[in-house]
Amino acid sequence: MTKILAVVTFVLLIITFGCGMMIRYGGEAFKDAVGGHMVLGIITLISMAGLLVTVFRQ
Repeated sequence: MTKILAVVTFVLLIITFGCGMMIRYGGEAFKDAVGGHMVLGIITLISMAGLLVTVFRQ
């Protein structure tokens, strides 16, 4: 379970970072994506919290 959560969290971090870079440097076409980026960030934080709980529970 820990390995799966680690991979999922890593993928979410990469996607969140890429989304943030596109919002920052992508121009006006990506300015409306901020709401989705915030939701993705919250999902990533929840995944990170779950990973920490899983790691320290062992």
